[in-house]
Order: sequence, then C-alpha cells, then structure tokens
Amino acid sequence: MDFVIPLPRTRRGNTALLLFQDHLTGFVIAKAMAETGALEVAKVFEESVFRRFGAPSLVRHDRDPRFMSEVFQKFSEMMQSSREDGIRNKQLKRLYSARNPILLGTWLGCAINDEGNDGVSQAWSK
Repeated sequence: MDFVIPLPRTRRGNTALLLFQDHLTGFVIAKAMAETGALEVAKVFEESVFRRFGAPSLVRHDRDPRFMSEVFQKFSEMMQSSREDGIRNKQLKRLYSARNPILLGTWLGCAINDEGNDGVSQAWSK
C-alpha cells in the first residue's frame, strides 16, 4: 500500500493516488483520492481489497506506523458497525454475528502457527 502525492488536482478534486499491489503477482489497484485521512484510506481498502479478495495476510507500507494503526482502527470500527447494522433478518443476524467476530479477530490479530493454521480453524474440526 502506498500513496503517490501530490498530483495535479483533477476535475473531481483528486490530488492523490492510493496504490495496492499484490506481492505474488504484481497486480496493482489504483484509486484516485481527494482526501488521504485514515477513514478515507480505510474505506478505500475495504472497497478495493477486502470486498474483492478478502483479508490479506500481510500489508506492507512506508507510512508512519501510527497512521496505519489509525487506518486499521477505523477499518475495524467500520466492520463492527456493518456487522451490527448490516443484517435486518433476525435469524440471519444471529448467525452472522456468531461467526463474524471469529473472522474479524482472526484477520486483525491472531498469530499464524508454524503449520499455517490460525488456531480458530482447528477448533471447528474438533
């Protein structure tokens, strides 16, 4: 993840380019942005990466660690609010809220053990 800034202002007011690159294939996603705050970056990350490909195993960046920490804090808050407010059907909401914290917790902080398992998945097989 990296920014290309400053760029000349476009008709839509964009002055920055946020880039996401897959380390294995080199595939690049570029998103033009007017604002480069943590909330805006978190929204673009969700839209451009998380919804399309799922959670990445690693995010490399050259930004200040405090800024990236704030980005993923905002992302976590967005996921929490969408989990609470996104499902209107009561039966589906119970199922969704029961599984989502496991996925979000696994993505946001669980360590991967030497065998490549996250520990949470092993519990399902028992």
